Amino acid sequence: MFCFDPHGDAIAERADDHGRGFVLSELRSIHPRWLQSFQIAGLDPAHDHHGGTIFRLPLRTLERAKISEISKEPFDEKTFHDIAQSLIEEGPKMLLFTRNVLELTIHEAPPDGAKAQLVLSASTTNRDEVERSRGLIYSSIHKGIDELATEWTSKPAPRSSHRHTMLIRAGNETIQSSWWVTAGYFPIRPAPFFLKRRS
Repeated sequence: MFCFDPHGDAIAERADDHGRGFVLSELRSIHPRWLQSFQIAGLDPAHDHHGGTIFRLPLRTLERAKISEISKEPFDEKTFHDIAQSLIEEGPKMLLFTRNVLELTIHEAPPDGAKAQLVLSASTTNRDEVERSRGLIYSSIHKGIDELATEWTSKPAPRSSHRHTMLIRAGNETIQSSWWVTAGYFPIRPAPFFLKRRS
């Protein structure tokens, strides 16, 4: 567990530390409730390892914003709900052109520790088809542009099309959305350039 503390007044042992790291077994003994707060995102507080990454982003109150060295803009509960609403409207489209992301889920955890409420879930229902198609495009992404250009002089640059079907849940509403996605490398030919001589 790594906690960033840019102001040095939350968890850092010294003001110039700007953060602190813990192994989970240590955190379990000294800050058990803090560790348990990540349980809602899939962490098992009894285990010493977690097979994933969880980000916990704190809100910035109006009072904190006044003294913050990061931003003077508050980030309150209304801001979160505004972002969540925009993701409900546009978030599923974000999945169409990512390299690896196939699911987007937002839950809101109430402060009393009750069960988290679903805000948005957009999950790909044809994962194998999407992953196979994306693999054709992104399998060579680690190569340099010069190497790829040489390869593509003897064979066509990779292109692929696939259907991307998503099941979208927002509150009590469930919608199925289906898109046809074409991706690939397409050469851009320079436009003709003319010089006009002035007389």
